[in-house]
Amino acid sequence: GEEPAQPVLEKGKDLPKWKETKPPLSFAEKEDSDTLSFTEENTKISWTKPVSLAWVPAKCTQKLYGGKFSLDFDVDAKDGQIGIGFMLSWNIGVDWGFYGYLGASSSAWSYDPSSGDVVTQTESIEGGLNTLKGPGIVHLDLDLPLSAVGTAMFTVNGKSSNPIPLPESSVVVIAACLLRQNQEVTLTNFKS
Repeated sequence: GEEPAQPVLEKGKDLPKWKETKPPLSFAEKEDSDTLSFTEENTKISWTKPVSLAWVPAKCTQKLYGGKFSLDFDVDAKDGQIGIGFMLSWNIGVDWGFYGYLGASSSAWSYDPSSGDVVTQTESIEGGLNTLKGPGIVHLDLDLPLSAVGTAMFTVNGKSSNPIPLPESSVVVIAACLLRQNQEVTLTNFKS
């Protein structure tokens, strides 16, 4: 038998030209509907049901590539840790990493507004960013050209992270990871 092919990152230049959907971003409801509630055309997730899980991940159904995009995560972390950000798309899907939370793998980046850190491969790559006390907005800018390296940048209360370099022709999937019951994340102000 042949060795299974190694997973490869999807490339935007190999995909059909990006088109906006309605809504442009929505969480994939089938992922964890026994824990999360999906409302507002699935642009809002809430951890409503009492389950003894350490965290609940959710990702969007849409992929972003071949352009500049921005969006706001309207976050209510209930004074707990939370992860919001994105993952790169592989030909076999996304890689949540061994632990299964956002920011655990090398192709996932997460902003934690409880600590003001950007996390990838389970480690903070930049700290000292703004935190949110109570509900607030985490803004994400993505520059995803088809034939050049891309960048991503988180902004909270006017302070931006360093640009995160992304591979050429990256395909991005927006995601979130809730770590406490009653936390909520809504995707708003999408621009392309």
